[in-house]
Amino acid sequence: MNRPQSASPHLGIDFRSNDLQEVFGYVHAGQSIEIIGVGNVGKSNFIQRILRRDVQDRYLYEAYQERAHCLFIHLDANSLLEPFPSAMDPNTPSGWPGYELMASRLLRAIMENNIVNHITNTNDPAHPESLYGMYRRLWPDSGNDRVHIVAFRYLEDLIHRIFAGANYPIRLIFIFDEFEKLLNELPIRFFQSLRSLRDQYKDRVLYITTARQILPLLVPEAHHHLYEPFSELFTNSRHFLLPYGPSDTQQTFNRLAARRDLEAPPASLREQLLAVTGGHGGLVRAGFAAWAPTRLLDDQMTDQEVVATMLDIPAVQEECKTIWASLSNDEREVLFEMVRARQDNRAIAIKPFGAISRLLIHKGLLLQTNSMAFENIRPLVFAAFLLSAIPPEAQNAAAMPSFPSNPIIWS
Repeated sequence: MNRPQSASPHLGIDFRSNDLQEVFGYVHAGQSIEIIGVGNVGKSNFIQRILRRDVQDRYLYEAYQERAHCLFIHLDANSLLEPFPSAMDPNTPSGWPGYELMASRLLRAIMENNIVNHITNTNDPAHPESLYGMYRRLWPDSGNDRVHIVAFRYLEDLIHRIFAGANYPIRLIFIFDEFEKLLNELPIRFFQSLRSLRDQYKDRVLYITTARQILPLLVPEAHHHLYEPFSELFTNSRHFLLPYGPSDTQQTFNRLAARRDLEAPPASLREQLLAVTGGHGGLVRAGFAAWAPTRLLDDQMTDQEVVATMLDIPAVQEECKTIWASLSNDEREVLFEMVRARQDNRAIAIKPFGAISRLLIHKGLLLQTNSMAFENIRPLVFAAFLLSAIPPEAQNAAAMPSFPSNPIIWS
């Protein structure tokens, strides 16, 4: 199988092993997967690992004895082309950019993996030239400038020809990275048609999405029923991408050090950085920058000193703001209430926020204990940031916290 090689030689095959086991388990079971994680936790990097040949061999073909050839087709939302107006409403974009991106990247994967190279009859519908011809029919020309109206039909036909031409079982796994952007730029009909593809081919067509929020919180409540055919695919296969564990964090430090020909932090400082950053990818990288080459941190510091030093670093502040910005208003209100309770030295009743607090626990931003309070917020640097960034007189969490010049460090 001719799958792409790794571009990250300093990350071992066991990096994020638990996440990989679960996600590839869903793939083997023929289920679509919704991957959720807060801002900069490492979703796109995780997708790059899924695309690696050695990772697929270990966690799919060897672990599950997968017999189908699984093609992971990466769809970067930033690669969408300019839309055409909808045939029904000229003020609404059509789904053409989504279908074109799927067809383009699907053809690339088919050719790179030699799925139809055995077909030599140029009249065969699955011959490479025939497949490219079908793709080219997606594009409007001077004689048919409304071809985008039936773009989905061409994508259906393209997939049908590929399945018919393959001489061994294959699966198509379309990975929608930065799914929020797709939701914002493509019409509801596009996502309903994705459900249609899945129904036609069952477990031979799967979807993986990456987003900062679960799908029900990404679309207006009034439109839930319209997205329901698509969202149902992920009902029992939602995976929360948590921060790094100790081994993952150490590998990250080693990789960062090797990239810049610098020394990795000593073991004791690595443990402290893991404790205060919670293993959040962006904060781990910022923590390394505080160590090398600036040496703002040393292994004689207490956890509180490490937190205080990191909070003075603009990159750390930006990472914390990114986490905050990736949350829903309801999630922000829970954290806001915890901060205000700490500032007012009073107890907090989390029960009214039960469902939202559970969501924060799943995302690794709250530690689950018998009593929920400010001390449950994770990572510790993020908790300290919130305490400093949310002024005591604030009335709600609707606005983005602003970081003061003289931060108040938690004790």
